[in-house]
This record gives sequence, structure tokens and C-alpha cells, in this order.
Amino acid sequence: MEENNPQTHTHIPEASVVVAPDKPKRFNFPKFNFSFNSGIKNLIIKVAVIVLIVVLAFLIIYYVYQNFMTETTPPIEPTPTPFPTHVEDTKEPSLYAEDEEVLAIEEKIKSIELKLQEINFRDDRLRVPSLDWDINFE
Repeated sequence: MEENNPQTHTHIPEASVVVAPDKPKRFNFPKFNFSFNSGIKNLIIKVAVIVLIVVLAFLIIYYVYQNFMTETTPPIEPTPTPFPTHVEDTKEPSLYAEDEEVLAIEEKIKSIELKLQEINFRDDRLRVPSLDWDINFE
């Protein structure tokens, strides 16, 4: 009978409960529920948000590509046309510049050039024959 009596058992003191201080709460980002059971209206909103994010991503990529990847070329300006200028020869004349034979050859060349300018090479008697363009290959 003594076994059923709780007073006969040794008494164990109750342990005092020590409560740890609460941890500071972390900010939790809102969770998007992308389930297919949420209805047509929510599905349209979700698709619109996804399309908007994709479009913005492409715009950012395009902007970065245009500004940093392509080389900008300066405008092409027309270059001025160079004009030939006559430069005097400052060289000493050749040893043969006053040679009698060289001077005689120069005189002969000048006389031949004058004769060539006076001669008329056009001969009016030579005419191109007129061609018959009416040809039949039958």
C-alpha cells in the first residue's frame, strides 16, 4: 500500500524554468504565391509582373551594351583637296646641260614637235562606211 501513496516517495524539487530572451525578429520578404489555383485575375497580374521584369531586364542589357560595348566613332569631316605646288629645282644643272651635242638634240626635238603641230592628220577622204542594220538570219 505504500507504493500507491505519493507522499512516501522522495520529493524532487521542481526545476525553475528559465526563459531565454527573444531573438530580434528578422525582416521576412513577402512570399509570392505562384500557384495555379489562385484564379484568373491573380494569374494575369503575375504574368504582367513577369513580362514587366523581363522587359526591364532587356532594356538594362540594351543600355549597357549601347554605352559600354560599342565604340563611338567621331563624325567624319571631309579632308581638303591637296593642290599641287610647283617646287623649283635647286639642283645644280647636269654636266651635259651645256654640251653642244645635247643642245643640238634638243633643237631637233623642238623642230620635230613644231612640224607635228602643223601637220593635219585628219583625212577627209577616209569615211566610215554606213552599215546595213537590216539583217535577216533566215
